[in-house]
Amino acid sequence: MNLSYYEDLKNSQKNNKLIILLGIVAGIFIGLGSITRGTDLFGLFFIGICCFIFMTILFKVNDPVLKNILIIAFALRIGLALFNAFISKLPDSTADAMGYELTGWEIATAWNTGLEANFTAPSFAPLVYSKIIGVIYFISGRVPILTQLVNVVLGVFIVYYVYKIIIELGATKRSAQIGSVITALFPTLCLYSTITLRETFISFFTIVSVFYFFKWLNTGTVSKLVLAAAFLLLSSALFGAMIVIGVVYAIFFIFYEVKAKRWRLISKQSVLGIFIVTLVIMIIIFNPFLMDKLPGDLRLVFSPGYMSYKVNLAAKGGSAYLVGFTPNSILDIILQSPVRMVCFLLAPFPWMISSPGQILGLIDAFLYLVLIFYSIKGLKYLKKYNNPAFWAVILMLLIIIGTFAWGVSNFGTAIRHRQKIVPLIIAVSSLGISRSWLAKWMLPRFKAKQGENDTKVKGAINPVIFSRLLK
Repeated sequence: MNLSYYEDLKNSQKNNKLIILLGIVAGIFIGLGSITRGTDLFGLFFIGICCFIFMTILFKVNDPVLKNILIIAFALRIGLALFNAFISKLPDSTADAMGYELTGWEIATAWNTGLEANFTAPSFAPLVYSKIIGVIYFISGRVPILTQLVNVVLGVFIVYYVYKIIIELGATKRSAQIGSVITALFPTLCLYSTITLRETFISFFTIVSVFYFFKWLNTGTVSKLVLAAAFLLLSSALFGAMIVIGVVYAIFFIFYEVKAKRWRLISKQSVLGIFIVTLVIMIIIFNPFLMDKLPGDLRLVFSPGYMSYKVNLAAKGGSAYLVGFTPNSILDIILQSPVRMVCFLLAPFPWMISSPGQILGLIDAFLYLVLIFYSIKGLKYLKKYNNPAFWAVILMLLIIIGTFAWGVSNFGTAIRHRQKIVPLIIAVSSLGISRSWLAKWMLPRFKAKQGENDTKVKGAINPVIFSRLLK
């Protein structure tokens, strides 16, 4: 590269900042003016653009490829949101989505009038999401697309944090770009980022929590682990089963010395960790909202009778699977777990398809099959170059997938639940995809930028990690 290239790049960056600043000012005035006059569509569209521009500035994205990926992610999601709002309803945008929206409006109305809201929520976690909608409606009035816009913005955040997690795992910038491309385009992530459901909030809080956990694992800064726990609690408030990821955090906090990079059974940290974890467990047990998807008595998790009851309850409808496949002993629970985990991730299988609409589920299952295949390759490299991260990822995936697998026996529900954890699966799979033929197809490497794409991003744990991925 010659000197003039860098001078042009510097001037271009200055111009971009000026354009962005003018865009923010113009967008705010146009957006507020449009809403005041009642043209909600144009107002919210411009405010959405401003939110995205602000988010780009906030994160100071230096990777031009990532910037383009974020723009694509935003454009795709805002387009789907507008399509759902004004042209035709997307899958899963009725039923529960309409229920959340209506409850949120009732809550906002109650806050405005000072009266008690007249509604009944099945559990605490759905009520939390409805209250979030209530806060939005309390400020703006009943504008349903605004709640979808919040999901759109969070969906773009998820793309960004997948990129950051891959860097924290010690991968190259190219691997991170590939992971962010997959996240930006993954069908169910796009879908649930554009409809009024809590899934995007759960995915966002979870992936941010995991990011800060790996940040702690690399730096040893306790504040990062505190942030990881805080975001995990937010995720669990929206969906109680996510709290099981905290088991992995606890194991590493008690038995792994981050700064020494070694495991120890007994140490001052382990004693302190056991005390803190015990205190946290007691708080969780006595706060039902964090036990939303778990039994009040945790011993029931190992009860064949209780587990049989749960799977029979879940195995309903035309998309049910493993009907009648119930455990009669603890050994059955252990032996049936792998089968249920496979079905949770890969259902529906071709022989389960009974209507044309279910073909979309088959496509989703195929994408997970590809991700799992490359995740295995990615885990092999993690084990070789970043052993602590390898065990953290393995434990997280096994625990959360195992939890979901025993709570779901319907592939329609499975599709909705597994997208909560797919950002982490994408992050791991990108390590394997980076060295495959898919990498060249997904993210062409232009000769002029080859050196740039191969460079290591500042903050990664080892400059030689995954150097083989680009060979």
